[in-house]
Amino acid sequence: MDEPMRITLIDDEPTHVAHMRHALQLPLPGRDGRPLVQTIGSVQVLHTLRQCSTATDAMVVDWLMLRDFGGVLPPLTLPAGTGRAPALVLLPRHVPEPDLCRALGMGAEDYAFKPIAAAELRWRLARLSMPREAPMPHYGAWRLVAVTHSVEVRADAPRPGHPRLSVTLTECEFRLLASLLRQRNAVVSREYLIASAILAFQNPDSRALDTHIYRLRRKLPLDGSRGLLLQGIYRRGYRLCATEPGERR
Repeated sequence: MDEPMRITLIDDEPTHVAHMRHALQLPLPGRDGRPLVQTIGSVQVLHTLRQCSTATDAMVVDWLMLRDFGGVLPPLTLPAGTGRAPALVLLPRHVPEPDLCRALGMGAEDYAFKPIAAAELRWRLARLSMPREAPMPHYGAWRLVAVTHSVEVRADAPRPGHPRLSVTLTECEFRLLASLLRQRNAVVSREYLIASAILAFQNPDSRALDTHIYRLRRKLPLDGSRGLLLQGIYRRGYRLCATEPGERR
């Protein structure tokens, strides 16, 4: 499972901060684990960051606080120490043109208008923090190829005589399978799968998730014959089980 993503919210409006925190209570699309969220709510605290090193995977910054901070991005760094953490800057709906020019000239990785919708925040942060070469989960003969959203299953597992498969999935189906594969042998809740498979607008009780699971089963040999068995757990979620003896733990 991935390390929890660290997100820093830089905003001095408690209501909007609470809104963003609520949106980040579930994993971001395509990520495992609930994000770790910290908040900076004053320009004074921002100034203290000049004297210390603070690491985060991504930051969401209110433009009005940045303007009072001097119109520059805070010196928050990536956890690996490989440079400044990517920033999503939130602009007022009716930002004056001089402020807009200053904001766009800072070189932030992304911009959006405030207040930001929960689904949009989650999408933008997921894209912002996505590694260029994200390692994909694999199991035995199963390989996931992110560039093409495809799944490759070699011919030699779990037993000879099975042809090699290469199946292209939709982006949603691909992320759903990746989430199940990362948590192989565990029951994964419906809420978690909806969040991690980029179904941000769906209610956990809707049938959208079941529809995607049905399509995965039609496209891929998830009946246990190739080492993986996809099970529905009543009222809880789904489980992708390893059917090879050495991988059932």
